[in-house]
Amino acid sequence: MNCKRKRAPAVRLVVTAAGLLATYPMAIAADVSDARISTEGPSGENWFLNGGNFAGQHYSPLDQIDGDNIATLGLAWATVVDAADGIAGTPIVVDDVIYLSAAYSIVYALDASSGRQIWRFDPQLRARLFANPDMSWTARANRGVAVYAGKVFVATADCMLLAIDASRGKEVWSVETCDTDLGYAVTDAPRVGGGKVFIGNAGSESGQKNRGYVSAYNADDGELLWRFYTVPSSDHAENTSAAIRFYVLQQARLLKE
Repeated sequence: MNCKRKRAPAVRLVVTAAGLLATYPMAIAADVSDARISTEGPSGENWFLNGGNFAGQHYSPLDQIDGDNIATLGLAWATVVDAADGIAGTPIVVDDVIYLSAAYSIVYALDASSGRQIWRFDPQLRARLFANPDMSWTARANRGVAVYAGKVFVATADCMLLAIDASRGKEVWSVETCDTDLGYAVTDAPRVGGGKVFIGNAGSESGQKNRGYVSAYNADDGELLWRFYTVPSSDHAENTSAAIRFYVLQQARLLKE
């Protein structure tokens, strides 16, 4: 399971500005670290994580736009991305670069000052879905990316987790993180921290009664480090008192990492 391995209408991403935008030399190394997230994140100048910070508070202290100038806002720039149903994820902003995902897990890197496309990465999910058309609807919504350690991470509906070089827009590694034949799928954004990238899955509601889980991979090379199951196995042998105690202690240890 840890294997490495008619065009849709577009929507327009629109950015407004109050006055002139500050510009500076654009860096696309995306050198995001735990320390940088913790120390620079509270300023609001970058939006490092899907939830803004490790606590997922979705809070920004920026106050340039307020009740007094909201009526003066105008269009700063607009760009077109392939997303028939709109963009479902929160864009990540690092050093004047916007990273976002659209339908079919297509990832964009845009210059935040001008909207110019720096690169576009297509994991070719549409082509793979010809063999699994039931997943086409799930693939139309991708809920974002994670940016960390010079890479952009994105998941696909058919259970792949991919690492993309943030400066070049080229695949670095990919792993299969769940099994679509068992009813699993992925639409959520990966999470990052501690040198790891974390991803969960959907599918336990599919009627196949699978266990949900969260996997942690090495952000550098995609090695599976651990897997946390949200419930114990239904296997009777695994549900003895000793086995359950071991399970609880094991999961508690993983959560403390």
